[in-house]
This record gives sequence, C-alpha cells and structure tokens, in this order.
Amino acid sequence: MLAYPNGELFSRRDLAIKSRAATPKYGTFTRQQVTDQINPNMLSKAPPVPIPQLQPTGNTPCQKKEFKNLSCDFGEGVYMGWTGKIYIDINLARDVIAEDKCNIKNSGEKRILGEYNEIESNPSHDFKCLKLACNKYEWQFAIRGPSGTEFEGGIYHGVVKFSEGYPSKPPSIMFLTKNGRFKIQTNISSRLLSNWQSPRSVRNALLTLIEEMPTYPDGDEEFDSVKYNKYNKEERRALAIKSRAAAPKYGTPECQKVIDVIHQYMLSNAPPVPQPQLSSPSQTSKQHEHFYFQNHGAKRKHGILRSMNEALDPMITKNNWVFFFVSTFLLSSILFGFWSSRQE
Repeated sequence: MLAYPNGELFSRRDLAIKSRAATPKYGTFTRQQVTDQINPNMLSKAPPVPIPQLQPTGNTPCQKKEFKNLSCDFGEGVYMGWTGKIYIDINLARDVIAEDKCNIKNSGEKRILGEYNEIESNPSHDFKCLKLACNKYEWQFAIRGPSGTEFEGGIYHGVVKFSEGYPSKPPSIMFLTKNGRFKIQTNISSRLLSNWQSPRSVRNALLTLIEEMPTYPDGDEEFDSVKYNKYNKEERRALAIKSRAAAPKYGTPECQKVIDVIHQYMLSNAPPVPQPQLSSPSQTSKQHEHFYFQNHGAKRKHGILRSMNEALDPMITKNNWVFFFVSTFLLSSILFGFWSSRQE
C-alpha cells in the first residue's frame, strides 16, 4: 500500500479514519455476515487513531493543512476485502476537516438562511415565503396580483428552488397557480432573472415578478409565458378570482401543508375582490328594454310560450282576458239573435 503510486496524503488519511466507522456493504447475505464479524474483531485489537497535528501553511484559516508526525498515512485503518480484489469505498467527501473548519460548502446555505430570516423579520403583504423542513434549498411562496390590473385580488402560489451555486447562480422560480400569463410548473427565471447578480435577493426577484406580471412578454410553447391571445383580460380576471378559492395541490403532504398555511395568510391580508363597474341607470334601462323585446316579442307574435316553466308576460295575460270577454260577448250576441229568429 505504501509503495503503490502516490496520491493525495490528506485524502488517504481520511479514508483510513472512516474505515473504522462501519463495515462496507458487499456481496450476498452470508458474505455480509462474515464481513460484519471480522470488523468488530479488528476494532477490538486496533489501537486508537492518532490525532493528526495540523500546521497552517498560511495566514488564512481556510488554506490547506498538512499532517506532521504520522508514521503512516494508512495507520490504524481497517480495510475489508477478499483475495484478488480490495474493496474500498471511494465515494467520500474530500478534505472533511478543512471543510468543517472553513465551512466552504455551507456559504450558500448561510446566504439562503439569512435571506429567509430577513423576510420573516420584515414581512410583506405582497408576498409570503415559507421554507421546507425537509429541503433547505426549496421555498414555497405566494404573491398578490398587482393592483389596477386583471390580476388584482389573485393569490398566485409558486416554488423557489436554490442551486448549490447560489447566490452566484440565480434561483429557479415557477408558478403553481394558473394565471393566464405564466406557464405553471415551468422555470420562468430565464428571462425574469436574465441579469441576475449575487447582490440580488429572492425578495427583489418576487417584487420584480409582481411588477412585471401585467406586461411580461407573451410567448409560445417554447417559452415560459402562455401563447399570445390564449387568454384575454376577462379570462385572466376569472382566474384571479378562482385563485382565492383554494390553494393548488403540489408535492408531498408536508409541502402541501406549507402551501395551505401560506394561502390562509394571504387571504387574511388580501383586499376584497373589486367588483365590475355597472353601467349608468339610463343605459341599464335601455339594455333591459332591448332584452325584454328580444325575448318576449316573438312570444307575443306567435301567442305561445317557449317553455311551460316561463312566467306569463303581464301584457299577454291582459290582452288574453280582453280577447276572451269580447269573444264571449260576440258569441252570446250571435246565439241570442239566432234564438230570437227561431221564436218568430
């Protein structure tokens, strides 16, 4: 092992220490039983792992460390194998001690947590974000439709997904609520965050999304917005009203619980849905008159009702009674004249 072509000292030492933690998984059930018996026996006779003495090679705490006073970089490791093939798990994290000291991989997580705490400490009525306990790289959010537009009063849910390169790389944002502008469950960050820079934040991205929602470029099947003229303002208005009724269904039960909590929060802070403006009384009267004659003119002309369930027109009812009395009077006069002539 010592004479084999050289690799990296630090990595081999980590493997030696980790080899004591657990038996590797390999082969059949019977072979695994044998392997599990060997490992405790080797550990019981193995001396303690020597603590490496780390010597910084520079002034910065995150520079590489070198080992000193180690008799062998494989020392005190427990290596399982069988004749003809050595089994070593090489899918291990490298430079474990240095990474834990410098916390390099956690820098993105710190930034995400910092942004989340800032949003929680300065809440907004325009949007709400909640993180998932099972996934620190995913947030659920909802935004309020911008005022003075067909989206006003709507509650639009979505997902923010962070990459491991955040904040150097922009987050992925997608909608879950049908809105008539953006496709659902489609990443809309390609154009919305095309000029992303690390000083920007998710708060700024969501506020930009609200601002650009009414004027976002209409696309087609290849882009992140719905096809041009697929929805008009009235249809988007109807979707805005419908979005308040219930939260969308998405993800695991834990994820759905977070979505429902956000929806109730947004509803509690949402203004009433604006009612459509009615026409003036004179216009309403003329429209009603036009509607009346359109629906009842044909019935008067033909003297029948279109349906047995329709109410009788009062004008038709009055004219029918007049016709009945006049007809009865004329018929009585004719019969009386005929009877008088027979008597003579």
